[in-house]
Amino acid sequence: MGFKGRIAAVSITFCFHTLFVLYDVSRYGRLDALILSAYLLILPVAYWAGFQFDRIKAESEKDPLTRLYNRRYVLDSYSRLTMRASRQLGKLFVLMIDCDNFKTINDRLTHEKGDLVFQRIAALLRTHTRSTDIVSRWGGDEFLVIGEYNGSEALAAMLNRIAGELENLSLEMGIPISATIGSAVYPDDHHHINELIKIADREMYSYKPRTKEEDAFLAYDLIDHL
Repeated sequence: MGFKGRIAAVSITFCFHTLFVLYDVSRYGRLDALILSAYLLILPVAYWAGFQFDRIKAESEKDPLTRLYNRRYVLDSYSRLTMRASRQLGKLFVLMIDCDNFKTINDRLTHEKGDLVFQRIAALLRTHTRSTDIVSRWGGDEFLVIGEYNGSEALAAMLNRIAGELENLSLEMGIPISATIGSAVYPDDHHHINELIKIADREMYSYKPRTKEEDAFLAYDLIDHL
């Protein structure tokens, strides 16, 4: 959660009340102790109001199920990320991650189990990406990750870590859990976020097996998990 609301509320309140104090001194030629002590009341109130703003804003940027950032936050942050990358002559990667068989998991193992799987995948992505990366739920069973691109080897290493942890999660939960991932690079592939997502999405689906549900569930007797 950010601090902009609290900083703005306290700063504006302090400035306006200080102007009022100065006006009162210039008008009456003395400093009123009661008016001066009002700082002790109005600044905490301003801080509380700013905190409520920060809390509501933070909630509006998060997906309620996974607590990852949502699509709105990604779109609002994209220009800031690209400006920083341009200043540093750097690049950004965009990953589209689609959870395989998620509909089948929901249908066969109840939506509660499906939500738990989704939350575990979200936690896994937070753990195995960098703190500067933006990890978001893009919609449905898709995640989006944007971060500083440090070369294909570093990106491949991240993807290998994610794939390995998904395999471990699959064994831990006794459910076949996997994901198909597509990528794009700013500015090499495109400058606009929507086009980068389309490129990553096309790459993702070009590798997705046609019989993904049959293949993923072939070695599992899901009836045992009901």
